[in-house]
Amino acid sequence: MELDELEWEEVESSNISAIAFHAESQRICVRFKDDAVWAYDDCSKELFERFRLAPSVGKFFHVNIKNSHASERL
Repeated sequence: MELDELEWEEVESSNISAIAFHAESQRICVRFKDDAVWAYDDCSKELFERFRLAPSVGKFFHVNIKNSHASERL
């Protein structure tokens, strides 16, 4: 998975600048305000859609993704 092949969507958040979903690997990718990029494994498209549409992207991330899915810094 190459970062430039992802379709990044900018989000309103104090900590997260953009998010993307890589369907082939079933990963949610998160770009933080400090430009760090992390990928979270075993994520469904449905989870990504809920994340994308959440009233608070940061809160959704902390509750549903951060500690629930294996991750890797890219």
